[in-house]
Amino acid sequence: MSGSLGTGIVRLHPYVVGITGLTEIAAKREGIAHQVVHTLRGHHAGYYPGSRDLLIKLLFDPETGRVLGAQVADQEGVDKRIDVMATAIPGRMTIDNLAELDLAYAPSFGAAKDPVIITGMSAGNRKHARIDSVSSEALANWRENPEKPFVIDVRDSAEIAKTGILSGSRHIPLNQIRARIEEVPRHTPVVVYCRSGHRSYLASRIL
Repeated sequence: MSGSLGTGIVRLHPYVVGITGLTEIAAKREGIAHQVVHTLRGHHAGYYPGSRDLLIKLLFDPETGRVLGAQVADQEGVDKRIDVMATAIPGRMTIDNLAELDLAYAPSFGAAKDPVIITGMSAGNRKHARIDSVSSEALANWRENPEKPFVIDVRDSAEIAKTGILSGSRHIPLNQIRARIEEVPRHTPVVVYCRSGHRSYLASRIL
């Protein structure tokens, strides 16, 4: 026996929550270097009826990119993704390996880029310094400082009308970023957000 990953799954109606490997709390307690990414992606293709948001939290080694732990929550498809992560950890797979997986695809079962693949890509973007990310807690603390960031919401107007906007942020929809780029300060840190991270990633690359 090489030990246990503590892989588990539970239904908390209507949600299912799965876990495997190292948690953020345990990593901090044991002084283990790690980085964390969160992704939100449909459990199957968005154009197929019944797609549900699937949330993945991934811990990985900041130097090697090795997968250290994961938690997954959704109403559907959690068991499939947590089992992939539970296989990746003892297999010493990296986030780049996750991004290159060839997982089963059909619109009613998954997406062409499965949530696990998207999570690997997101972690790779961070590790390879294509973008940086900030947690909601860190952003709240940062905005209390005199040198606070310029925050942009790149969602569309219908989403803003439904859910509101973060106080003090500027609404510039993704498809208007290039046309309104002069509204973005050049000598101030900029934080971009959306619903799931996809559009904010694209906006960050444009900026």
